[in-house]
Amino acid sequence: MGRDAKQLVKDFPFTYTHQRSTLHFSTPITPRVADAMKHLLNQACQDKRVSAPVLSSGCRLFAKRQPIDTFKKKMRIARGSAKRCGMYDWPIEELMNTAEAQRRGVRVPSLIAFGYTRSPVGLANDVIIITELLPDHT
Repeated sequence: MGRDAKQLVKDFPFTYTHQRSTLHFSTPITPRVADAMKHLLNQACQDKRVSAPVLSSGCRLFAKRQPIDTFKKKMRIARGSAKRCGMYDWPIEELMNTAEAQRRGVRVPSLIAFGYTRSPVGLANDVIIITELLPDHT
């Protein structure tokens, strides 16, 4: 990841791992949140992006899970490299934009955690962004 992304990892120092998935949290996670994350990560990754509330253990979280579909993207995300144009792949750009908006005080759902699932050979299979759930908003 670039300089901003590396700083983001430092800002989210609490790590939760389950099987081949790693999530970075800004605060220590509770057993209730850990159960919700285990439930989320045990679900098979879809062929398309999934955006939905995390419906487990009464947690008020919203998850976005973006599968990484090409070998080039998997390599870039695993290494933290930008594309030739200098921008990152969409899931990483979305993560950094969400974090920056929150840092600037924009009224967006708070970024709770982010992470990825790796393949057996270490490439990124998907990127996961966890925010607070705002039930009355679309």
